[in-house]
Amino acid sequence: MSAPNLPPSAIERLQNAQAGIGCFTGELTPRDLLVLGQCGFKASGLAMGICVMSLGGGQFGVNQFGGGQFGGYMMNLAEIQYLVDGYGSGFYNALGRLEAEANALGADGVIGIDLKFESFGEGILKVTAIGTAIKHQDRSDLKNLREMPFSTTLSAAEFSSLYRQGYCPSGMCFGYANWPSGYRVSIGFQSGEEPYLTQSIYVARNLATTRAIQYAESHGASGIVSVNLDVGRFTPDPQSGFFWVTATFTGTAIKQISPPTLNLKTSVAISLADRRLPK
Repeated sequence: MSAPNLPPSAIERLQNAQAGIGCFTGELTPRDLLVLGQCGFKASGLAMGICVMSLGGGQFGVNQFGGGQFGGYMMNLAEIQYLVDGYGSGFYNALGRLEAEANALGADGVIGIDLKFESFGEGILKVTAIGTAIKHQDRSDLKNLREMPFSTTLSAAEFSSLYRQGYCPSGMCFGYANWPSGYRVSIGFQSGEEPYLTQSIYVARNLATTRAIQYAESHGASGIVSVNLDVGRFTPDPQSGFFWVTATFTGTAIKQISPPTLNLKTSVAISLADRRLPK
């Protein structure tokens, strides 16, 4: 993953934050700060990364992808590679910039990341990642294998629970895939399964999941949590009636760094003895 140079305005903001000039920024609630503090973490500031990708491909029809038609179905099915490359590069470029900002803040990781994929015009994809950089007061072994701050969509409470179990995020992982539906839109009056469309969804989801797992394993992760798997559709040529099923996988790769240190505290919310709220 590349971490492109940051703009001068971002560098100035990060340098001031690291030097303690002004107040820190973050998307944390007072409760979040308390939970993080109990685990030895403090907020360093807001980290963000943005990437705008032009999804090249030009004009094309069904046959450009090895398509031929037979009884209304696609033959020689294959992915649209420029979409796979574009989504992957957009995600990891945005994440690389977020990590670069967190690293400039001297942080160990970024939590609560708000990740968005948005259309910014025809053939234009905008990927945005914004979260709160945090740093442990004592530990120095929480960065990932690339010696960069970890990244996760986990909230402060979720991250703290994971940390108490002896785990730490390795970073966010991503997988994108698309697969032709093999299906021409038709009008009928009977209900029934579309087997080609069903199989296309299976293929797209499996490809996206496999790519995310391969990335997580290459970064020393033992598992992936907080998985979000979206299935959609892409119609390059509305006139043909064909479309491609898309699948987007995001999650947080985690690794074990120490034995669990459970210290769960409970308090009475409603007394079962007299059915009154505690004073």
